[in-house]
Amino acid sequence: MNRRISAGRAAIPAILGSILLLSCWAAVSPVTADAAGFHSNSTPNFGDYYSQTNNVKLTSSNGHHLILNLYVNNPFGDFHLYVLLSDYGCNTCTQGETHQWDFPLSPDAFSYSSETKAWSLDTYDRIQPFGHLHLDMKQISQGTPQCSGQTLTNNSVKGSLTFATGAEGGSSWGSVGTKNKPVSFTTTATATYNNDCLANRLFPCFTGYHWTSPGLPVASAGKIVGSEYFQGWAPRLSNGKLGPEQIMFLRQVQLPHPLGAMRWDWDTDVAPPPTLDAGIGAFQIWTGKPGRGFITGASSLLYTGSSLSKNQSFCKQGNKTVTQREIDFSNPSWKDNLGTEGLTAWMHIGNSPSIPSESGNGAGLSYDFTK
Repeated sequence: MNRRISAGRAAIPAILGSILLLSCWAAVSPVTADAAGFHSNSTPNFGDYYSQTNNVKLTSSNGHHLILNLYVNNPFGDFHLYVLLSDYGCNTCTQGETHQWDFPLSPDAFSYSSETKAWSLDTYDRIQPFGHLHLDMKQISQGTPQCSGQTLTNNSVKGSLTFATGAEGGSSWGSVGTKNKPVSFTTTATATYNNDCLANRLFPCFTGYHWTSPGLPVASAGKIVGSEYFQGWAPRLSNGKLGPEQIMFLRQVQLPHPLGAMRWDWDTDVAPPPTLDAGIGAFQIWTGKPGRGFITGASSLLYTGSSLSKNQSFCKQGNKTVTQREIDFSNPSWKDNLGTEGLTAWMHIGNSPSIPSESGNGAGLSYDFTK
């Protein structure tokens, strides 16, 4: 299925997951760092590096209570800083709004001392007009590798941050800190070097339906700068019925400044079980009245009942590795339910998009099972 985030897997990506996909900041052992060439006044060349801070609680200038996570990685040798802000405080919650800014950074933003096992990062003016970040980190213990060849460390972190969520204009969560008074924080971080074991990790098995809406372009100043869509998972319970549905809205946009920067937006919400009428080929999505209404409205996927393709992969069922099978239904079309409002994601940053009825092809519907 196009744009698919593996069904039944933890929805936030931690992208973030497959979106994104997310990484963060911390250190590796001095042996690995030396071998990789990550010294003061030298060029980082980490290969597959991933690090992340634990949650930092913040309050923005207009009173929003937010959770900050910082990530650093270097896919294909290019370092990226990710600033992730959410209004709920965990990366696997079932309801909430999250935004992640991706800033490319050059190697000279980092420095490392193998003697003290201490690191620092300073963005200088490279994430303007959003703000500035400085981090000081120190390794406090060696972690347990998740696979052969991986290095994992635990680190203490001290940082100062100024960040304007509305730097692009429009609605926002306000700012965190100011130029003259940045927000100071302490937290911890983990880091890994050589993440092949993460790439090869098997996800928990899933039985149920997964769907995606048609994708829509995101325009700014007359140019296409990104795309957005909805998707959801409805598990089939042991009694044969469909359970409550996890729904997500996902958007990716290219930012005008700084060069190469991007932003990911996503809403997650829980909806009542969808209804499935195999006789007429209709899969109906009803959000009902979820707690905080991050996603509202209702829509349907109409399908022919014939399968377009059958695929299989492997998944984890307890301690066992089993075969996960997937059936994709042919060319489902997207329509509103009986004239109700289409699915709408309510967001504080960016617009609140709705996928309109009769929006054409590009939707997807599949059924996953392990038997």
